[in-house]
Amino acid sequence: MSDCFNIFFESVNDKDAAFYAMSAGGNSINLRQDVIKINDPSSNSNNFIQNEEDYLSIEMEVKTPFMLNFLVGSLEKYKCLVKDVDDDEDDPGIPINAFLGRPLLSQPDKFMLNKPGLYVVDSREVERITDEYRKKGWHIFCLPSGVTSKDQFCNAIKEVCPLDPPLYDPNWDALADSLWAGFYGIEDKKMVLLWRDACEMKKVSPDEFNIATEILNDLCVSLADPAITASAPKVMIVLQGQ
Repeated sequence: MSDCFNIFFESVNDKDAAFYAMSAGGNSINLRQDVIKINDPSSNSNNFIQNEEDYLSIEMEVKTPFMLNFLVGSLEKYKCLVKDVDDDEDDPGIPINAFLGRPLLSQPDKFMLNKPGLYVVDSREVERITDEYRKKGWHIFCLPSGVTSKDQFCNAIKEVCPLDPPLYDPNWDALADSLWAGFYGIEDKKMVLLWRDACEMKKVSPDEFNIATEILNDLCVSLADPAITASAPKVMIVLQGQ
């Protein structure tokens, strides 16, 4: 299941530049195992535009909240509005910065799903959400607070998560491999990795935060893949507080 959004720009130049930046001039991006579809309505109409807003909009379809933030994050420098395709027709949408700051999980029927993935949650809701998972028997792994760098992140992972083999050299590839084998090797089938103050590392070390986030998202996706897990998939959910 995927989510679809429309992005409306103030100028055609901004729309064209943003579309090219996100799609490298194509209609889709295949990043790891997540597929993102991007469509420019004005390019599919044989130079005949029925709606003027088609000149100023981009349609976007994503499979996970992580990829939504990853993609939409490239639009921060443009003046644009984001709108869910299911929203009311008269709803103008919300500014891109407000959209990026919006919790992606806030209501019980939204977060209590068995769908693996990385989700951004309102820091005020973290404990309540975690308690709901705990009540349902999920194994909860909680990263310590104060993680703002790569070394601190690796140390936090070593402190909390199962690793196979043990992590001695804090490099990203070794971390990803050790994390995957560690979680795959334990008996639990439903797991939550809670990172309450992930926003702090995002502020202090944004590049390292993006790599860490991609590793965690890949962990969720690959553990759920029967082809990778020899038909023994697991449900891994990562909650990042903001």
